[in-house]
Amino acid sequence: MTTDQQRALVHQCHERIKARIRQHSWRSISEEERHFENALALYGEIAGNGLVSIFFNSQYLGDMADELLDSLRAVDARKAAEVFGRSFAYFPGGKVPEGLNTRQKLLGRKGDDEFFDKLGEEFYARAEDCDAQLCGYILTHAAEFERLHGASYRD
Repeated sequence: MTTDQQRALVHQCHERIKARIRQHSWRSISEEERHFENALALYGEIAGNGLVSIFFNSQYLGDMADELLDSLRAVDARKAAEVFGRSFAYFPGGKVPEGLNTRQKLLGRKGDDEFFDKLGEEFYARAEDCDAQLCGYILTHAAEFERLHGASYRD
């Protein structure tokens, strides 16, 4: 499958999941869909704003850091999960606190930029290609996605 075909398949699946969320709710989507969407959101946020933005700029993504890590593992993005998981070490006890204000206070310390920039660079040097990884996940779980979306992903 070409890179363009992978990108198209990921986009198609994402649009179908978004439609299900709009029609019902986030809680209505399957575990497979949730892992897909979480991994896609994480890759997108890091690509657009850097690793630190997960914790500093996003209430939603920062509060669900553990779930995002689980989703990276679920989509078999092992290298991305390893690097992202190491970013938790910045926080007391290696646990990402809930609450944007709490995280922002902790992230105001000297050395933040260097720590997260280094991990962000490593994420992009080592992490799996997002489209290829998510495309593989779709195909591995094609029967479930096809059942939920009423469309074929194996063509």
